[in-house]
Amino acid sequence: MNWPRWNAIQKDLRSKVAQKEILALKGGIDLLAGGVPCQPFSRGGQRRGEFDDRELFTTAGYYVKELKPRAFFFENVKGFEERKHADFRRRLTVDFNSLGYDIKLFTMKAAEYGLPQERERVVLLGLKKGYRGAFRLPSVNPTPKTFVDTIIDVLFPYRSNLDALEDDSFAVARSKQQKLYDDWVATWIFRYGDNRAPTLVRSGLKIGESREDKWRQIGFDIRLEAEPVRPERVRSVDDLPRLTIGVVKRIQGIPDNWNLPPNISTRKASLLIANAFPPVLARAVGLAVREALTGKAHDQNEALQQPVIDTRRIGRKRDPINLKAVIDPRWRERAPSAKAKIWREHIVHQRKEEEVERLLYAQALLIEDDGPGPMFGDET
Repeated sequence: MNWPRWNAIQKDLRSKVAQKEILALKGGIDLLAGGVPCQPFSRGGQRRGEFDDRELFTTAGYYVKELKPRAFFFENVKGFEERKHADFRRRLTVDFNSLGYDIKLFTMKAAEYGLPQERERVVLLGLKKGYRGAFRLPSVNPTPKTFVDTIIDVLFPYRSNLDALEDDSFAVARSKQQKLYDDWVATWIFRYGDNRAPTLVRSGLKIGESREDKWRQIGFDIRLEAEPVRPERVRSVDDLPRLTIGVVKRIQGIPDNWNLPPNISTRKASLLIANAFPPVLARAVGLAVREALTGKAHDQNEALQQPVIDTRRIGRKRDPINLKAVIDPRWRERAPSAKAKIWREHIVHQRKEEEVERLLYAQALLIEDDGPGPMFGDET
């Protein structure tokens, strides 16, 4: 849907069918990455850890063992670091060490990478021995962004143009309801614009009254709504806007035009977004891994200032053969030998483009399902 070129395998990773498809990719893999189900370690659950049927660190370890990537990383919640899971972490480390990997466990804070959210995630990173010393994360942002820096245009899309407001004739022409809406926006920004969101959570953005109160304190009615509030629905400057999919995307750093599955409810859409590892954090790890594996230093902090995804490529399908005329407007006039050379160069360029895409973005998606998996054992 978003990356039509990719071969997305949507199966339980512990099934024989998934094993056959994924293990066929063995050979020359630089990075294996994924989000291991967090429920076994979440502070909002029973925290059964390795004894929870949804635990997939062992299954992830099985694929590391079989695919032998040069590096891997798996992210999870802060609860994974708790003392009660210390023995499980130790055994994971020992087993990964035996496979030839140095292990690094560290915490990443979304606010330090430009997101208006107090989200923390734990990353378990493995690098083939000899590369760990070259691994370095980009330095963090000393001035974290807030709501006013990131979400105002999607939260209040019907706000009057600020330049137009300086025109007296426009100010007079505004309807009474539009003026109330603009005053509401200004009041909200004054009261709440410098805030950041608490961690977006999997269970529909709401866990009990305390979380609802916390969101109200930073300026939101935590109830979800498909679209932003229109001017005619504002009743008072004290109204609180509801969360929308557009706002939740911005808080997570997901592009506005990122497609979600059609015909799903607003709640399910928010669940998909809230449960994601923020793309900018994934990119920070990916850039650091690339530098460690290649030995080529580059300005990671400058790279992180660029858009995480080239949004023009979202949904773009493979270029058809009839694009020859686009590649070279004078195609019909070229001699056969010239045509062959031009086409070869195009194919090489396209393959390089796809290789870079795989390096930066390809992930083995860890699909949650029930059923236990042995520690790095033979899944079959």
